[in-house]
Amino acid sequence: MTTYSYSTEDGEVFEREYAMGEHPGSIKVSGGRVANRDLRADLSKTSTCPGNWPKTSDAMGVAPSQVKEAHEASVAAGCPTQFDRNGSAILTSPGHKRKLARSLGMHDRNAGYSDATPD
Repeated sequence: MTTYSYSTEDGEVFEREYAMGEHPGSIKVSGGRVANRDLRADLSKTSTCPGNWPKTSDAMGVAPSQVKEAHEASVAAGCPTQFDRNGSAILTSPGHKRKLARSLGMHDRNAGYSDATPD
């Protein structure tokens, strides 16, 4: 059995299990609403799929009071980065993560082929 994701128009996500290849394109959920198959929600469960971005990083983040100056510093370093209200860096892609890590002198301890690694 494989788990498939379905979303309603208001963004509520439901998961159902079906035999591989036997899933419907849409399902009926509570209140007579219809939820359509949501491939993006399925892909977001896997860390290597494009549906998993953006991500946040506490390690590359800053204190909430430093968000403005950290954003300005990231722009000056050539890697514009937004920070959420808690100060976590918002990473938009694997390339953005790699570039920001290198600009901060950091590396990924669980690095893959293209990730920033220690010299």
